[in-house]
Amino acid sequence: MVAFISYGNLVRAWTKLKVNPKNLTGKTVLITGGNEGIGFETALQLAKMNAKIIIASRNLSRSEQAVAKIKQLSHNSDIYCFQLDLGSIQSVNEFIEKFKQEFPVLDILINNSGISPVSYSKSKDGMESCVQVNHLSPFLLTLKLVELLEKAEMPRIVNLSSRGHEFATLSLPGDLHTAKEAYKSFPVYCKTKLMNILFTKELAKRLAPKNISVVAVHPGFVNTNIGVSSIPSPIVRFFVNILLSFFRFLFARNTHEGAKTTVFAAIDDSVKTGEYYDSCKPAEVSEQGKDSNLASSLWTYSANLMGIDPNFV
Repeated sequence: MVAFISYGNLVRAWTKLKVNPKNLTGKTVLITGGNEGIGFETALQLAKMNAKIIIASRNLSRSEQAVAKIKQLSHNSDIYCFQLDLGSIQSVNEFIEKFKQEFPVLDILINNSGISPVSYSKSKDGMESCVQVNHLSPFLLTLKLVELLEKAEMPRIVNLSSRGHEFATLSLPGDLHTAKEAYKSFPVYCKTKLMNILFTKELAKRLAPKNISVVAVHPGFVNTNIGVSSIPSPIVRFFVNILLSFFRFLFARNTHEGAKTTVFAAIDDSVKTGEYYDSCKPAEVSEQGKDSNLASSLWTYSANLMGIDPNFV
């Protein structure tokens, strides 16, 4: 089984994906966590199609550097950045207000940002960080931006999930409140990726009357710093990177290839709302990922935690 999975990852890593470019002149795209890794490559590829790109990330200085680089590589000057800390409800709400003042319409929202902490931590709001950053704050952000998406001609929301969701078993409401004593990094991360799948399913159903498409994607095993960057010790980070480098070389996609499924999901006319995409193709989700009742329950619990009326949309 391990050999089969490894072979599958090896094939994926060295297979070039094809995305048909599209003229995105006049389209506004918001990408969370777009200053490095998959998010940066997603922003760059869409910028080359002449979209207006807004990067929203916690590190404003790094985002400004990313904007400058994207402008240089894409020859597109319509690139901007804002500060957004998904570990803070206040930061999310402040960002939403600033964004609405600057941009009257949003065509594509890409919830790219995510973390995979190696140890338990609490957000500024006292919530478990991985659940808030990967699910609850994107939930809040997305719902508050629906009014701008409604004004677009063919609006779309892309949520980055992972095949890791297949390893998760979700229990509500408990898994939204993981205690320090029960915290295990990989299982919690996988549960947040299942939350992304369920959120996509429920949101697609609710937004269907508004003609807003909602999809989830698995970018593949990609050579990024997610997980490693959360290791607090620089020395440990250094040695972990050395240990992972050969494995990544063999089995991981580079970020350019890793961004292609996100880009495909954001622009391709064949994409269907509510679907999950892997390697630019529709893919199956886990049994829990198909559970409409679980998706509805997650929606209600998440809305209540974020102080939103469950019937907001």
